[in-house]
Amino acid sequence: MTTGITGEHRRAFEALASGDDRTVAPFAVFVDGAPGNADTAVNT
Repeated sequence: MTTGITGEHRRAFEALASGDDRTVAPFAVFVDGAPGNADTAVNT
């Protein structure tokens, strides 16, 4: 099965999940009543 997830996708996710990337923050959101996630740029 092919997912289309690249090494670049993995590195970006790992930086976000680890907190190493201080310019992006995850926020919990609801879309049409369903829970979701928004990765948001943070201007420091």
